[in-house]
Amino acid sequence: MAAERTDSVKREAIMAEDIKKEFEVLELMGIFWMFFGGIVLLATFFVKDNPYVPLARGVISNILGGSILFGTGLLVFLKGKANKRKNK
Repeated sequence: MAAERTDSVKREAIMAEDIKKEFEVLELMGIFWMFFGGIVLLATFFVKDNPYVPLARGVISNILGGSILFGTGLLVFLKGKANKRKNK
């Protein structure tokens, strides 16, 4: 009787581990930075020249900054996924 009880408790614990979802901070940070980089890249279409900053410089800096943000976010997101798999 006791052996059946421990077996059922072990089975329930294993099922609970399979269902449990983990919160990985790096995934959330990666999503944020990818979203922010996407906004910067979309803002490239609305850049106008002015006397202080030529149009080409504004477009290049937006593309460069947005790409860096998006790429960093992607790397952090993938690192979070890898950590989640490693912890399982």
